[in-house]
Amino acid sequence: MRLYAEVLGLKHLHYGLWADDSFDLEGLKVAQDRFTDHLISLIGPAPKSVLDCGCGLGETAAKLTSLGYDVEALTPDPYQKEKVEARSDVTCHLGRFQDFRPSRRYDLVLMSESCSYIPVDGQIDAVKRVAAGGQWLVADYFVFKKDKSELGKNGHELDSFLAKCEAAGMVRDYEEDITERILPTLDLARKAIDDYALPMGKALSEWLEDRHPVLFPPILKMVLFFARKPIRKAESQRILLDRDAYRQARRYAIFRFAVPAEAD
Repeated sequence: MRLYAEVLGLKHLHYGLWADDSFDLEGLKVAQDRFTDHLISLIGPAPKSVLDCGCGLGETAAKLTSLGYDVEALTPDPYQKEKVEARSDVTCHLGRFQDFRPSRRYDLVLMSESCSYIPVDGQIDAVKRVAAGGQWLVADYFVFKKDKSELGKNGHELDSFLAKCEAAGMVRDYEEDITERILPTLDLARKAIDDYALPMGKALSEWLEDRHPVLFPPILKMVLFFARKPIRKAESQRILLDRDAYRQARRYAIFRFAVPAEAD
């Protein structure tokens, strides 16, 4: 998160919603802003009370506030809470959504790429508790089949998620598949690794070998020993940036639900 915010200068942690944007960091920033604007368009006109659950760096909460919405944020991460409160006057609660017991109810719960981190049953119960009679807006990736593959082991299984929402009385009144429009985010990340990260690693290795030809072999051997697990993990996770594999395993969707008027 510090890399995204303080080095790359990104205001958001989520995917971009791409159109005809330049295929670079500036294009990503535009696409991320478009993603946020699209979600806000699905909330309806202000004033409304909104809980931004999993608020990231606070940009969405700040924008909602500037548009006249009554916004509070929630995150389990102290760094995110710090960024939110530094960016705006939005009240940011620290803790897990499943454990959240506010003194008020909200018109809408917004979950922009936080749904996949919270057990389905726990988040449904929490939404019904904090937004009875309101709405629930979810934007996230879902897997077609839960398995042990890199693309299948994270995220909620789509059919199961929707079935549990329906069983809980959630009425789906909006659905949109934006998979194709988020894929350039993966392409850009893969390009950054291929064009910058790998060449930088090679250049550093060559510099060390040139400057310290005697020490280089044992130093490299030691580095590779301690880095063997991260290296294997990085290699296995390269498929996460493969757009064709992503299409086969995941769907990135936006859902809006009407929450039952009375909590159980």
